[in-house]
Amino acid sequence: MMRENTGLGWDATKNTIIADDDWWEQKIKMDHRYRRIRNKNLSLICYRYDALFSDIIAMGERARAANQEQISKIEVDLNKE
Repeated sequence: MMRENTGLGWDATKNTIIADDDWWEQKIKMDHRYRRIRNKNLSLICYRYDALFSDIIAMGERARAANQEQISKIEVDLNKE
């Protein structure tokens, strides 16, 4: 759910998804079951997913860590019309 969207966060203290009210309202309109997880502690789910996916990593020239600067190889000539 979170990986398909931007502008979301994770509250590591409460183990909840951080999103604005508009995002939640849109999701709940799509599927009423989202209401159940809006302020719910999701630590058990995260624990299970961590066990499943913790050994999966991105490799190669396009792999990036969250703390790395994004590098782009696209060059743009700003003087060109």
